[in-house]
Amino acid sequence: MNVKKEEKECRDISSVEYQIQRYAGLLYNIIENSKNQIRKKQSRNYHEMEIEILDKKAVDTVDSDSDDDKPIYNPKNVPLGWDGK
Repeated sequence: MNVKKEEKECRDISSVEYQIQRYAGLLYNIIENSKNQIRKKQSRNYHEMEIEILDKKAVDTVDSDSDDDKPIYNPKNVPLGWDGK
């Protein structure tokens, strides 16, 4: 009885190991690109990081402003919430 239980556990473990190896093979390019991007970020100096942060803030403010300028579609005249939508 113990032998069959151990064999089943071994098969389950080897099945999981196979799936992990398969996924690692399929995602190899993505994993390598992520590693390279992290290395690139870690090698930046303070000035370069500050510029990137300011660029992201500028993009965020442009995106949020464009949503507020549009008129709200309210054909049934439903009362608006606290956020004006």
